[in-house]
Amino acid sequence: MLQGDTRPSTRVARRDAIERILNSQDVNSQQQLQVLLSQQGIDVTQATLSRDLDEMKAIKVRHDDGSVAYTLPTQDEIKRFSRKAETQSAYGLISQGKKVESSDDFSRGEQRLAKVINGLVTSVDYAQNLIIVKTSEGAAEYVGSAIDHQILPDVLGTLAGDDTVMLVARSEEAARNRSIWILTLASGDARKE
Repeated sequence: MLQGDTRPSTRVARRDAIERILNSQDVNSQQQLQVLLSQQGIDVTQATLSRDLDEMKAIKVRHDDGSVAYTLPTQDEIKRFSRKAETQSAYGLISQGKKVESSDDFSRGEQRLAKVINGLVTSVDYAQNLIIVKTSEGAAEYVGSAIDHQILPDVLGTLAGDDTVMLVARSEEAARNRSIWILTLASGDARKE
């Protein structure tokens, strides 16, 4: 039998602990969550905790008594939100066969992604349900991670090497639309279609 802490010191283990805590009790602040994690032997900085909560899509909800607590959305809520967000975005226009007129058509998430990948993506193409994003040398992992942080229900996942990111889309149509979308965001404007 193992003595002491049996949890590895990894991001996955930390996020698992965060999820368990948020699903079992009301947590009103990041400071409170930091103390609860510390009690489990997980020391985390406020900046890391903030990033974890953001990437886990944690939100604060107000209870009937006026108190607030962090909660994690269900997969159905994430899908519902992503469908709503896509109708109000450049991707929503592209998937409807419409032209993106300007960067004003980008959602906030798309604007953030565009800032990250602009200048790093050198080409985008697709074949069947695969999307290939070429980047400058050494940038593929960064670009792939930025894309992974988006809610993309029509993308199964990404793989990144040194200068190539491969996305696996659910269909050829999704691959076509996402490749146009990535190229549009990487261009920082709406000139590509």
